[in-house]
Amino acid sequence: MPKGKERKGAGMAELRYRITSDILFKTMFASHEDLLRSLVAAALGIKPSDIKSLEIKDPEIMPESIGGMLCHLVLNMEVDDEFVDLEIQVADEGYFKERALYYWSKLFVRSLEGGEDYALAPRTVLISILDFDLFDCQSMHSVFALQEKKRHELLTDKLGLHFFELNKLPEEIDTSDMMKVWLKLIAARTEEDLAALEELDIAEIAQAVDAYWEITASPRFQELERMRAKARRDEAQAIENARRQGLEQGLKQQQEDTARRLLEMGFTIRKISEVTVLTTEEIESIVIEAYTEPEELSFHELMRIRERTILEEEKDLNNARRQERKDTARRLLAMGFSIEQISEATELTPEEIESLG
Repeated sequence: MPKGKERKGAGMAELRYRITSDILFKTMFASHEDLLRSLVAAALGIKPSDIKSLEIKDPEIMPESIGGMLCHLVLNMEVDDEFVDLEIQVADEGYFKERALYYWSKLFVRSLEGGEDYALAPRTVLISILDFDLFDCQSMHSVFALQEKKRHELLTDKLGLHFFELNKLPEEIDTSDMMKVWLKLIAARTEEDLAALEELDIAEIAQAVDAYWEITASPRFQELERMRAKARRDEAQAIENARRQGLEQGLKQQQEDTARRLLEMGFTIRKISEVTVLTTEEIESIVIEAYTEPEELSFHELMRIRERTILEEEKDLNNARRQERKDTARRLLAMGFSIEQISEATELTPEEIESLG
């Protein structure tokens, strides 16, 4: 009994692995050519029987490639006389349209052997199944070709870009459109979704569901998924570390630029340290770097800079003490003491005390 059938009576839980996983997607369709033929035919709008030959160029998934960060698996095929790339993309990592065109161009260039006539260039097609919204429209299927803007004249039929957006699939399963059925399978999230697809009594879909349970139960697939998950965690951590390091370096650079401007304005090292949160040693290093030749900054020059800082500190201290005397004088005035008595107690002049009144 197929494994999918056995599970129908069980709770309809979330699938541990979705077919949107590029490892599962490639494993399933690379190991079942009849399923791949049906899917490609549906994507291109032809019958599976219309495909005379189908050759997968890179059927194997090598463990060493899974462990690499930014790894992306694609099914690269030669379908009759056409070159076809079939890929699944879960997350919008930005500039996907440009990225798709880049991958198509690489495929097109690779299809021509060195020295071959351009007239022999085969039609090259990229099929992208996306688990995110790419275009601002209701249609789930978008097809692009090169054509003249006003006359709509096709420049060449060598280019084909197909985009299928899973989020735009209708709720109901449309069995009259085999591509929509395949996309429903690929978008499945629960065991209930798979069970509903099996009940359609479509041979290819039932076979695909059985293949799903068989593949996801295999230790090799689970190990590949574990390696992929680790690679993605490492990638996310590397990006976060780079972001933090960039922020820290950017803040440090900004603080150093501010310190240079304040030095030019005559501020002391202590004042600059208070404003920028740089240490006095870091600011002194900036002073030294400001000289074209290190020997131009003599010991006496650096001592002069430090002496100016000390004088600034003493000035601030004296101002604080003077303010404290004025506060004391105000309290004594309020208590009825005479100006002469207050002057003797605070060392302020009678004029200064009168100005406080």
